[in-house]
Amino acid sequence: MLIKGEEGIVMYEAKRVAWQILSLYLVSIGSVLIVLFGVWYAKLIEELVTEHSIKLRQEHRFVILQMEKLRFEPIEKGARKIAQISNIKFAIFDRTKVYFSNLDLPAQTTFFKLNNANIYSNDTLIYVADVNLNNLLLANTQGQDALEVLGDVNRLRVLVQGDDISKELGFIRFKVALAMVFSLIFVSIMGYLILKFALKPLEMRIRFLNNFIKDTTHEINTPISAILMSVESLERKKNFEEIKALKRVKIAALTLSHLYSDLTFLNFSQAYEAKKDWIFLKDLIKERMEYFKIFLEQKNIDLELSLENDGKIYANKEQFFKMFDNLVNNAIKYNIKNGHIKIALLEQKLIITDSGCGIAKENLANIFERYLRFNENQGGFGIGLSLVDKICKEHNIKIKVESELNKGTKFILTWKN
Repeated sequence: MLIKGEEGIVMYEAKRVAWQILSLYLVSIGSVLIVLFGVWYAKLIEELVTEHSIKLRQEHRFVILQMEKLRFEPIEKGARKIAQISNIKFAIFDRTKVYFSNLDLPAQTTFFKLNNANIYSNDTLIYVADVNLNNLLLANTQGQDALEVLGDVNRLRVLVQGDDISKELGFIRFKVALAMVFSLIFVSIMGYLILKFALKPLEMRIRFLNNFIKDTTHEINTPISAILMSVESLERKKNFEEIKALKRVKIAALTLSHLYSDLTFLNFSQAYEAKKDWIFLKDLIKERMEYFKIFLEQKNIDLELSLENDGKIYANKEQFFKMFDNLVNNAIKYNIKNGHIKIALLEQKLIITDSGCGIAKENLANIFERYLRFNENQGGFGIGLSLVDKICKEHNIKIKVESELNKGTKFILTWKN
């Protein structure tokens, strides 16, 4: 996604945060919906099982009654007769043996593991319950003997197979899933609309402020140019007595000019020509330090240049000017009176050291963030180092900061050609 201008950058950040909030909202609502629809699904399954279990209990009772009528016959023989006179699928078994089964279910040994008086639903409903042994005496076994044989050791049970409910289960799952999808779509649309309406005033405000900055930037350029031209004209007059006041006017005009340049780059960086070429930094540094000469004289700052190498770099000249100017400007602005600045140029390395107020260790990680300032004694908008960081990233220049509070700061720039 191509972001043009400061307005686009700010709105991009605002929308990125807004999308994170929307994502958190959707995850939270989605979790709640999953729980609610899970409860609803369980309730629908319970209702389906309850509905079918009435029939299963009736069939189970019918089998038990028929077994009581045929109690003087062997279980296997009596069960076959019951199967012949009804369409019921059932099984009679105890803990060790299956006496009869006409079930469609495989693995009859699983009967032994089924609990008593429960409904099981897995596409097919099953109902299993004990036989009342007080009313059932097996053939060739008399009264109390039957109870001893089938009592605690081998509990006789009847299992009845119900209908296949796979279609009903499928319909319930489809209905719950469809309702959940539509609910998620609905809350997503509502969340998006709420977010859009919430961002609208912010977007309008950002656009207004951005237009204001652009208009102001254009407007201040004309008086700055007029002031600088007037100062240069007055400097040529040897009889001008208020040379000290003239220097203050020039410093103020140059400061405004530097601010104008930063604001222009900030708001119209896409308009800057991106063409890169080989730059020899030794001559560039000498040229730019002539520009800063009046600022150095104002605070009586000693400048040490150690330009042992031509310092060749492949970069955009205007952008590199901007980066270098901001680093030097900060070194002067946050320096002390009678302070010291050293600029060292090595092979693929530039070091700018000052004896200023320094930066606290806890603030070093955030010094490149836009609009953040950590020294209230000096003016500014907190955009200089942000521009430095932006230009360094565009030119693959690594920037390292070393600083100690009340002792000074060192910026180390390294690159590869």
